[in-house]
Amino acid sequence: MRRCCAAMALPGVLVVTLCACAERFVPPPEDAPTGITSVDGLPGAPCDGGTMVVVTHSVGGQFCIDRFEASLDGGALGNAMQGTDDTDDSLDGSTQAEARMHLGVVPRARVSWYQAKAACENAGKRLCTLTEWQSACRGPETWLYPYGDDVQDGRCNGFFNYDADKPAVTGAMRECGSAVGVYDMSGNVEEWTATAVARVPGAATLNDRAIRGGGFRANARSLSCVGEEFHASPSTSSDDRGFRCCAAAP
Repeated sequence: MRRCCAAMALPGVLVVTLCACAERFVPPPEDAPTGITSVDGLPGAPCDGGTMVVVTHSVGGQFCIDRFEASLDGGALGNAMQGTDDTDDSLDGSTQAEARMHLGVVPRARVSWYQAKAACENAGKRLCTLTEWQSACRGPETWLYPYGDDVQDGRCNGFFNYDADKPAVTGAMRECGSAVGVYDMSGNVEEWTATAVARVPGAATLNDRAIRGGGFRANARSLSCVGEEFHASPSTSSDDRGFRCCAAAP
């Protein structure tokens, strides 16, 4: 919020104070919506007991996607690199951890694409394809952000929440939901998708994996649901990169 100084009139005296306007963080009012503590009553058609939601695919058909970013059950994380090279999707079995979706926990970051893929599969799910992820983020109106076409400061955990330079717990930001009932697809942690893309634009070799959504440090461009420039080597990890899982619709 922008705050400026103003003149103050006192009896018999006019006091004029000049100062520059400055941006400052304003905490939400006490009557602001509280965090989500239950999946009951959330928008969208529930799947898997409500921890996932059914989404209609932009290219037809339906799938289920986790409502919130994933955490892990504590099993072995395994090797960051599991294929023979960055074009190989093979898993070596070293990841024993299973993806979980819990409310009120910090989503798991610092996982490679291989570890995220294995964790989803260990839980009987899979990493979302890029088109699935973007369908859930953009909703039926194909918005640029989960909530509309214009970024809204403070609605999600991006760079404008500079008082907290870390991921928020799942469910903390009730207003950061998409039209289909999926949360934190903008900010908090950027997310791996299953889709292989070229590291160098136009190259034939697909040796990176698409990431979307931006993390807690992300600017307005990165916080959007789209962006061909967002990808990374599958063996890398970051403290602002996580994942969520998808599954076939019932």
